[in-house]
Amino acid sequence: MTEVEKEDIEKAIERIIAGDYTVEERMMLDAVIYHGGKVFRRECALNDVVISRGALSRILHVKAFINDEFIDMFPGDGLIVSTPTGSTAYSLSAGGPVVEPDTGIMIITPICPHILYSRSIIVSSDRTVKAVVAEGYMHDAMVTVDGQEGYKLRGGDSITIKKSNDFVRLVKMRQMSFFSCLEIKSTIEAEDGRRMKYNRQARILDIIDKYPIETQDELVEKLRDNGMDVTQATISRDIRELRLTKVSTEEGKHRYSAITQSDISISERLMTIFQNPMCLPIMLQIS
Repeated sequence: MTEVEKEDIEKAIERIIAGDYTVEERMMLDAVIYHGGKVFRRECALNDVVISRGALSRILHVKAFINDEFIDMFPGDGLIVSTPTGSTAYSLSAGGPVVEPDTGIMIITPICPHILYSRSIIVSSDRTVKAVVAEGYMHDAMVTVDGQEGYKLRGGDSITIKKSNDFVRLVKMRQMSFFSCLEIKSTIEAEDGRRMKYNRQARILDIIDKYPIETQDELVEKLRDNGMDVTQATISRDIRELRLTKVSTEEGKHRYSAITQSDISISERLMTIFQNPMCLPIMLQIS
């Protein structure tokens, strides 16, 4: 997590010039990628090394080893091996734990595992983690390092990951704990998320009022035409929360519509919900 926001960059530079800062050392990972049993690439990561499925939506089976001891097979979308610094990145989104950045550990987190009992595994930084794409996997997989460099993998390919001898020095500006910084960031992101959700759902209501939208695909396309970066899953959830329904048109087709009409517009009702923090956890209901 960055400590300095964009609007505070100039003040931060002034403090650095004045020597008003401290320096933290952060652990990094060395990753070695093997193709056909031979070394293909060596990389270094500050946040994480991610093994994921390729373009085809097929379950990827990844074997995990710690110091050459087999731990488990993870069927799903892949596996993340992260540093403590990376615990608040992709690993967190995949359900991994939040870890203080100066802790000497590695975190192994499965991505969307297709099993009931799977959880993150935390190991000491003096261990070596090996991830192997199952030999029978006939489709392309990917390994990415800090989300920057990506390489294709096939069944039988492997990656070994261990603590690097190198480390990163980061400038620390605030005299606050890691968890205080985390709380502030989480609050800002939650507020931004609510604002984005309100804008998106208000736009949905406006679109279905103006256009005869018949399918979810049409609605997604219309939102994207309006400059909104949305996914099918997000819009499907919005349709449920807004309790939209299909009504017949005079042409014998169907279109999305709000359940009922009233003197108060749906957009105004939505505004009321999002302006009242006590109402945020409650699903939008239109009566």
